[in-house]
Amino acid sequence: MRQFGYWYSYEKAPEWWIPFKTIVPAYGVFPAAEVTMYFLSKNAPPMFYRQTNIPEGRQKFYCWEFIFNKRMSNGWQLSGSIDFQKGIGNYRPGYAAWAALGTFNNANSFVNTYGRLNYSPVVIKMLGTFNLPYGFFFSFIYNYRAGGYWSRGVTVVPPQKWAEEHNVEPIPFYVIVEKPGTRRGNYSSDLDMRFGKEFVLGPGRIGLYVDVSNPLGQYTIRVSSSPGGIWRPADENTTEGIFTPGFMGLRSISGARTFRFLLSYRF
Repeated sequence: MRQFGYWYSYEKAPEWWIPFKTIVPAYGVFPAAEVTMYFLSKNAPPMFYRQTNIPEGRQKFYCWEFIFNKRMSNGWQLSGSIDFQKGIGNYRPGYAAWAALGTFNNANSFVNTYGRLNYSPVVIKMLGTFNLPYGFFFSFIYNYRAGGYWSRGVTVVPPQKWAEEHNVEPIPFYVIVEKPGTRRGNYSSDLDMRFGKEFVLGPGRIGLYVDVSNPLGQYTIRVSSSPGGIWRPADENTTEGIFTPGFMGLRSISGARTFRFLLSYRF
């Protein structure tokens, strides 16, 4: 019996992780998905948590960034950047800092996890200032972020009969059932503007400004697109069973047009 070492993957402890082939049923626009996942044997020692580096963890980030900058001259300036990003690996951005959440804590952490990561493929930023007639000026900041990539996942409960026959703990595990990057999220963008004018007043300058956030009245709609849910198969390698989807639909709407009037005095 294995006495030392880790057993967080099937390759490290094939006698303790029992493979289970299942077919997650179709739901809405999501087709049926066949996946081989793993459940923990009752012969395995108690699991424990230890924060350490996992050599199988992979994440690479590529970015082409194009920057332009026109300095203030002739009454205007403009700068910005366009980033074309791509991430490849087997854990999502930011998960390295959240290892306590269970990254790589079981054999299913390596099932359908290597591929396109959830980075926005295109990010655009622009800002500028323009001097207008009669001493007025106009400034703006614009940001655009394309939707990132994601894949469907589901929590699977092992069938009781199968678990007893294979001496498996009846503990459910979450598994990704699609190739990473199969789907895309929604884009987001925001625009802020300022109109203003400054006057000389005594030893200082007085400024009058109007800040407008979201002047176009664009709404950001946040929805739950993945059914997630719990799959209770009746047996191995079958679509028979009970699938309970998670919440899908509208979570929030934001994007109010906001005006702010400011008065300042500098000396």
